[in-house]
Amino acid sequence: MPFFSFAQVAAPHVVNTASELAGAIFGRSFRDACFGIEAKVSYVRHKEWLEFSALAVEDRTGAVVIHVPTSKLPFVPQAGDTVRITGKTFRPNVFQCAAMMHGMSRISGGSAPDPIATGIDELLAGKYDCRLTRVSGTVRDVCKCNINSQWTYIIIENGGRVLYASVPARDDEHAKLKGLVDSKVQLIGVCVPRDLGSHMQIGRSFKVADLSAICDLGKEGRGQSDLPDIAEIYNLNPVEMSALGRHRAAGRVLAVWHDNQALVGTTNGLVTKIEFDDGDIPACGDEIEVAGLPESDTFHVNLLRATWHRLPPRSTQIVEPKTISPRSLLVDNKGNRMIQYKYHGSTVRMAGRVINLPVAGAEPCRIYMEEDGCVFTVEAGAIKDIVGRIREGSVIEVTGTCIMETESWRPNSIFYKIKGFFIVPRSIADVRVISDPPWWTSTRLMYVIGALFAMIVAVVAWNFSLKRLAVRKGRELMRKQLEHEKSKMKTEERTRLAVELHDTLAQNLTGVSMEIEAANELRGDAPPEMLAHIEVAGKALKSCRDELRNCLWDLRSQALEETDMEKAIFKTLQPHVSMSHLSVNFNVPRSRLADDIAHALLRVIRELVLNAIRHGGATSVNITGKIEGGKIICSVADNGCGFDPRNRPGVLQGHFGLQGITERVEQLGGNVSVDSAPGKGTKVELEICTR
Repeated sequence: MPFFSFAQVAAPHVVNTASELAGAIFGRSFRDACFGIEAKVSYVRHKEWLEFSALAVEDRTGAVVIHVPTSKLPFVPQAGDTVRITGKTFRPNVFQCAAMMHGMSRISGGSAPDPIATGIDELLAGKYDCRLTRVSGTVRDVCKCNINSQWTYIIIENGGRVLYASVPARDDEHAKLKGLVDSKVQLIGVCVPRDLGSHMQIGRSFKVADLSAICDLGKEGRGQSDLPDIAEIYNLNPVEMSALGRHRAAGRVLAVWHDNQALVGTTNGLVTKIEFDDGDIPACGDEIEVAGLPESDTFHVNLLRATWHRLPPRSTQIVEPKTISPRSLLVDNKGNRMIQYKYHGSTVRMAGRVINLPVAGAEPCRIYMEEDGCVFTVEAGAIKDIVGRIREGSVIEVTGTCIMETESWRPNSIFYKIKGFFIVPRSIADVRVISDPPWWTSTRLMYVIGALFAMIVAVVAWNFSLKRLAVRKGRELMRKQLEHEKSKMKTEERTRLAVELHDTLAQNLTGVSMEIEAANELRGDAPPEMLAHIEVAGKALKSCRDELRNCLWDLRSQALEETDMEKAIFKTLQPHVSMSHLSVNFNVPRSRLADDIAHALLRVIRELVLNAIRHGGATSVNITGKIEGGKIICSVADNGCGFDPRNRPGVLQGHFGLQGITERVEQLGGNVSVDSAPGKGTKVELEICTR
């Protein structure tokens, strides 16, 4: 029996009420469901520039929040409308679930419902989830979402309980919301059991449709100067401190770095690090009052997301910098690691060798230095003009404020690890070059080593290439010598054969020819038939003698040893015809022709040229050759008297030329075609397959 079949697939669950749909979305176990509900709209969040719009609807069973892509919204409903909505639940990820609307139609209109007045405690307890509510509290902080800048989060507090409220806001609207810090506000919106965006770990969150749903009830009777001083909370631990609202501090700016951080020496003798909320920061030496959210690193109380304003200058005692070494800040007299945190915020002077400079335009802009085996950094944001004049390896002296770097706050960590320290100079006057880097540096040494290594590699490569070239040249020379010896042996063998043929067969043919001539002179009253046979025998014998003479010439000729076929043709024809009568255009490489084919071509071309001049009276002969489709195509054309190929004389008439050429070519697997007519010259074309 099969383990699974399509008949066993359950149909999607259908949801008909708002409470059941809310359970499917926000319940502990996700349920894949289609829904179709009729409900009354209580809340609409719609902006053309938002990717998703949201509706809060409720019926007699409960309420739920439904999302729909803004581009697919059929119409913008109004609060109080009764609508029918269809759609399906979906999961953006394994931890979340939402309801996505597919269709909506208006059933009837109606008056907008009044929001339910409630408190933060009741909202966080889930009493009014997804219902339109009104809640009040004091704004403790306003910040942009660090993932989607279209959203701004407002943190409100009432009775020690904190609620996170999100509102769609552009840059100008975000600036207005920042002005609500420390104000009491009233918000109208809906609370959902968990944030459906990326900040789901904040738990229940409050959704505000737009700025019109935020009512400013005014400051709580105090401005920034009326906030509690951070000195009042130095006895609290970091966990208790994180639940407090904004506090203030006043004092002189000791250092500024990273375009958003500063160290302030307060009027009551404390040192606190400030992290500003925007790019507007004071200058080193300014007297300021600052307000922000307190955080502790177990050494000092620092202020985050701070705002500030300048105070009138006051006279301060000039503090002489203390000259120290980086080792004295990091280890004790026995060499054990022990960071002297008491120097945090102190003005110090220390010297060291520059080991790394910042890249132009890089942030943070820091110089890395080394002294006595200890590496430290200099925050160079205020001295960028002098960084370009400092070279790696220089020894410089820096005066500035010493800042101890600590880890970020973590609830599960009691003590924070101090990562190190850095120096923040106030201006280029706080940097003094003691000595320039020596000419012979480790970098230059590496360049020299690299150049020598490259030279060695080049020499080895050159020697290797010379060796390969010598081997190749040697092989080529050996091949040429072998070819020369082979050619020499062929020539000697052909000469020997030519001598033997001349001394035997040629002499015998000459004797036979003389006997036939004598018989012809003594013919007397011989029958005409016998005289005709004697005449044919004489012509045949003459043809044999001519052919033998040509063979003897070929055996003694060096034409076959030529690497250029045009030169071989000229050398073959030179003893027989005037070169002024010839035009040769033979575009066939000698290397593509076997010896027997090359020999046959030279013999055939010579025979055709001699026939054209001797028998056709030609004054011009054109010889061409090429390779097409694996075949050698050769033609010999003349301007002689021509003849009728159909009535040409043959062997019986004592003419063996064309017949011998045809037989020789056919033995090589080729064919011969003759194009001629009386008075129009002759063209003979050969086609021979290459081997």
